[in-house]
Amino acid sequence: MVGGGQVLFGKNSIYEQRRVSKELNQYKSQIDSLKKLVEIKSKQIERLKTDSLYKEELLRTRYGMSRNGELVFQLVK
Repeated sequence: MVGGGQVLFGKNSIYEQRRVSKELNQYKSQIDSLKKLVEIKSKQIERLKTDSLYKEELLRTRYGMSRNGELVFQLVK
């Protein structure tokens, strides 16, 4: 049974191939998630460049900004 141990324990063993395959699938999943995130962020950047109402909404809701002379009431839970 020369070489039989390599199938079970070597660097090209079934166990090692399964481990590498599982790791590869995890990386592919991470890549897909990051591609979706990049797409979302790219759309947000484009909206910030072109949509003044979107910019105003962000400034008002995230940063609590207001126009001159405008009263803003902030409700706290």
